[in-house]
Amino acid sequence: MVSLAAETQEAVVADAAALPFEDGTFDLVTAFMSLQDLDDLDGALREAGRVLEPGGRLCFCVTHPLESAGAFTERRADAPFVVDSYLERRRIGEVRGRDGISIHFAAEHRPLEAYSRRSKEAASRWRRCGRSSSLPRSGVTRPPPAGRGSRRSCTCGR
Repeated sequence: MVSLAAETQEAVVADAAALPFEDGTFDLVTAFMSLQDLDDLDGALREAGRVLEPGGRLCFCVTHPLESAGAFTERRADAPFVVDSYLERRRIGEVRGRDGISIHFAAEHRPLEAYSRRSKEAASRWRRCGRSSSLPRSGVTRPPPAGRGSRRSCTCGR
């Protein structure tokens, strides 16, 4: 997939918690259907904040965690869906196959609150570093950033 993308645009394969880009490179970071597949969610959010320019935005989408919190009791249209544990964080995996090809899907189940809480915490760290929050609040004005790449007053642990 990456090689196909590289035919028409720049494509980079990298660890989401260690991106190979300078501070403040992008005005938008998108994580589409990927955060639930990362082992280091906090590291990925920290890196998203680092590579965002002041005023930049993080846009992410995840599968609703209810999907991985339980299962249907059987393969019938009227079968009940039973939730095993929604709040417990855990590794999940499944192998699916068709026509002699099998794919292993691996992810980490986290409740929806974990994504909202962690992104809010990351935005708070970004503000302490002089970067604006990726969580827009209308009517809020922010002080000018301390300067791109400036980490002298940073308290976020980056």
